[in-house]
Amino acid sequence: TWLAGNRWEQASTTAVQLIEQGRFSEGETALEKAVEAGRQLGTQDQRLDKALNELAEVRLAQGKLEDVVYL
Repeated sequence: TWLAGNRWEQASTTAVQLIEQGRFSEGETALEKAVEAGRQLGTQDQRLDKALNELAEVRLAQGKLEDVVYL
C-alpha cells in the first residue's frame, strides 16, 4: 500500500543518515521500522529484501552476529 511504502522510504532514509553519522544503534532501530513496513508491502516487494540486507549489515558491523542469523 501507499502508506507502507511511504513509511518504508522515510525509515530507510533516516537509517542511512544515522548510519553515515556513525549512529549505528539508532540506524538499526530505523531499519527495523523499514523491515516492518516492508513486510506490510509483501514478501515479493524488493524493499523488504533491501531493508533486511541493510539491517543485517548494520548488525554485523556492531558485532551482533547472533541477531543476523535470525533475520
